[in-house]
Amino acid sequence: MAGGVTPARSGGGSQEFLSLGTAGTGGIYYPLGGAIASRLSIADAARQYTAEVSGGSVENVNRVASGQMDLAMAIASTMYQAQRGEGDFANALSELRAIAPLYANVTHILVPASSPAQSVSDFRGMRVSVGAAGSGTEQLARHVLAAHGLTYEDLNPQYLSFAESSSALRDGAIDAAIISVGYPAAAVLEATTTSDM
Repeated sequence: MAGGVTPARSGGGSQEFLSLGTAGTGGIYYPLGGAIASRLSIADAARQYTAEVSGGSVENVNRVASGQMDLAMAIASTMYQAQRGEGDFANALSELRAIAPLYANVTHILVPASSPAQSVSDFRGMRVSVGAAGSGTEQLARHVLAAHGLTYEDLNPQYLSFAESSSALRDGAIDAAIISVGYPAAAVLEATTTSDM
């Protein structure tokens, strides 16, 4: 979880209202963020925390840095790049702080059992979900592809949420999906239990 040095927005009374950026509803960030916001609100009567749906890690970090969010969830690699001004971040966002690690993140690479792809390097020319634009998954997808000698120009990237990726795999609208999320993720469970993967 990342935090900024932005002032809390107040509703005019004695209670402060703070936002917690999560991601789409098909992964683990949204339900976990909702639970965190609820528990923090109960434990701290002076503040009301609200979980917000967002595009994920990269968007969250940018919104905390710009003062549009108070707290946010982000994968470690996104925070690392943000603090150094690398990758998706033109300038170092050195004012951001990591508050706590929440869980181990896992990158799932899903293909139908009937796929000719035996490795990521076989994704050339395929329709591949690389995650929602502005998400940590999309950022990691570029690194995974690069490790296998591929760029987005070598395939047909689809910027889909986790839930959209699961449905698109089931319906044959995409050939593969890269999903970076903790366990258990509803979209991964759906994809692997409703289709042969």
